[in-house]
Amino acid sequence: MTFPLSSRIRRRPVKVGGSHTPMVRQWQLLEWLSSESEGITVAEAAEAFGVDIKSIRRDLALLERLGFDLTAMEEATGRKRWRIRRPFERLRSKRQKYTAIHDLLAVACEQVEAVGDKRLAKDLEGLRRRVARRCK
Repeated sequence: MTFPLSSRIRRRPVKVGGSHTPMVRQWQLLEWLSSESEGITVAEAAEAFGVDIKSIRRDLALLERLGFDLTAMEEATGRKRWRIRRPFERLRSKRQKYTAIHDLLAVACEQVEAVGDKRLAKDLEGLRRRVARRCK
């Protein structure tokens, strides 16, 4: 005996933000935080996802515990705008920034050599040497 599919399965209604589970909502929140340079407020996120403000605060706390570099900027009104800090923002001096770029270029050079593109490897090595002079 077969049963009609609709009588056996009950679907949950889709929420405003399109997220069905906390994990999906957290992933979407993470994408939103990384794309907004000005940051977002907890109230904006709660309204967009159709959840309570407490849920968004828990999501932000979880993302911080997982190691995402979140930062809160306080507006003149006292509201906080959350965003993900860019990789080089922590580096204070130009020398530190150039050293980080030099290290990234070293990894890129290794990958290009593994592929076997000699021309690109030569160009990257030249760039790496120029950056190395700035690291001193």
